[in-house]
Amino acid sequence: SFHDRKYLRSISVSYPVSKMCYHRDSSLLAVALDSFLVLILDMETCRVVRRFKGHYKRITDMVFSSDSRWLITCSMDCVVRTWDIPSGHLIDCFLLEAPPTSISLSSNGEYMACSIVDDLGIYIWSNKSVYSNVSLHPISPSFIPQIHLPSTGEDEPEEEEEECDDQTTILQPLETGLLTLSSLPKSHWSNLLNLDTIKERNKPKEPVKPVKPAPFFLPTLPGPEIKFVQSEENMIPTQEPCSKVFDMRKLMSASAFHKVLLECDMTQDFIGVSSLLKTMGPSEIDREIQLMDDNLLSVFLQFLLSRFKTNDDFELNETYLHLVLKYHKTGLYKNRELIEEIQDHHVQCCKLVQYKIDYCLCLLSFCKNASVY
Repeated sequence: SFHDRKYLRSISVSYPVSKMCYHRDSSLLAVALDSFLVLILDMETCRVVRRFKGHYKRITDMVFSSDSRWLITCSMDCVVRTWDIPSGHLIDCFLLEAPPTSISLSSNGEYMACSIVDDLGIYIWSNKSVYSNVSLHPISPSFIPQIHLPSTGEDEPEEEEEECDDQTTILQPLETGLLTLSSLPKSHWSNLLNLDTIKERNKPKEPVKPVKPAPFFLPTLPGPEIKFVQSEENMIPTQEPCSKVFDMRKLMSASAFHKVLLECDMTQDFIGVSSLLKTMGPSEIDREIQLMDDNLLSVFLQFLLSRFKTNDDFELNETYLHLVLKYHKTGLYKNRELIEEIQDHHVQCCKLVQYKIDYCLCLLSFCKNASVY
């Protein structure tokens, strides 16, 4: 203990320790041994909770993900492995041309930086699970695909990658009435909530306007007195200018989303609307919801009501409802009955989510602190 300067406890391992990595939030400690074995220790209970075996040379570096769900290790066997801590399985690995010496993850887990032996460059890897739906299943330790590092010389023509059609599959719950989440990545719906901040941050600075050159001869008005002709920009308006603010929705034709929304309203089946929204980007969804009129707003509220009744795509429905409350505060008074019904079902969904979270936390706390006699 740093405060009391007292010895608390010790954990014995079978081989000498070569590397350690500690995750403060979860109190997990990853220990690499000279036998190329990786142990995960719970520092609160002083127990070995996971054992990862797969490397056959000295482990050079280890790093936890921010949520302590993954542990990424690299060793002198030129292999970078990703371990799933809750399941205890290997979910990803790849072989490099040279041994990696150090790895590091960004705070949100979007990028991984890696350094290579006898190489001055730092290689950046992107996490595909942030941008697309990736099924993470256990893989065999013998399956090690090799990845060629980009060269620092002349650009070579890259081989065209095979395009795969990512079709959105509708996952059916195991039982009726269960609350489900969408299979979309977190960036699809989290960016919608902070889209104004992102646009303001990415807004370019206005360029410097060049000064208009003055004419060589200034025009004058005819008469005995010298009076210069005023330009139109400097003319004082004699009457108040008319308002230039007008409704842009009157000049725009119905978009594909609005047409699908009206078609689904006739059949009262909003699965097509949900599938179309999952294929649209954050900016496009924000624009479509912002440009809704009162008629489309009423139909969209019926769509949200149907999704809350079925408990499907809970986090997406929360984001869509947030945008509706943001852009259509005045239009909600005309749909009071729909809003009250949505509120009732929304409260039921939130209570169900809170109950499941509390249940899981209690179960984890019991399994973590229970003692075996």
